[in-house]
Amino acid sequence: MVIKDEFLSNEKISEYEVEKVFDSKKNTVELIKATKTNGNGVYYVHKILSNHKKMLKEIELLNYLFEKGLDVPKVYYEDEESFLIEYIEGETLLEHITRLEKEQKEKFNYRSNNRLIYKFLNWIEKFYELVKEKTGENIILEDMNLRNFIYADKLYGFDFEDCHVGKKERDIGRFCAFLLTYSFAFTNWKVRFTRQMLKAVEDYGYDLDLIREEIDKEFISITKRRGTKIPRSLRDLILGRVFSFYNG
Repeated sequence: MVIKDEFLSNEKISEYEVEKVFDSKKNTVELIKATKTNGNGVYYVHKILSNHKKMLKEIELLNYLFEKGLDVPKVYYEDEESFLIEYIEGETLLEHITRLEKEQKEKFNYRSNNRLIYKFLNWIEKFYELVKEKTGENIILEDMNLRNFIYADKLYGFDFEDCHVGKKERDIGRFCAFLLTYSFAFTNWKVRFTRQMLKAVEDYGYDLDLIREEIDKEFISITKRRGTKIPRSLRDLILGRVFSFYNG
């Protein structure tokens, strides 16, 4: 990759290299290690998108959300086919939740998990509010991969190229389906955490019947994408357990 000379000069960067290529099915995403003229090191994320229109949409959203105070990476510069953003050091939300499950093997920590759930819900609700303020439409994230969130001192979100008009219950349903099916799938801890999250989203006025439909739809999609089977009987069992508190 080649970073523009103007940016290198402004940031006083003497040299840089690609240290790591992140796992991404849609785009090329690189971790850039740069050295400043004073010898200090700094990291950036370089993202190359195959779809120019989606790239412009993502950059526009990142800039807008950053200016409005939502916790997203700062965009440093863009060119014809890529852009450079702030590197947020921390765990992906998937890594963080996986670690919580291991640490809570003996005892489920309701209070700690609740803090995480409300951090996530506060972030995503603020996202919906800000994007509606900008566009006048109900825009959802669509891509609810748990790797698209970084948990540091705060929760950061990124990857907005697939955003479109829709119902927010779709986002929550897909999030829950992904959470439940990451290895190891359908553990008691994951079922209990998902149930705790669904109780929380009810407080935000989400339609739980729609979320249930979206979880089931995503189970079917996951079956096709991953080539694994989630039989109807298992889907019904899991849905019954995570919605056991709900009488709708």
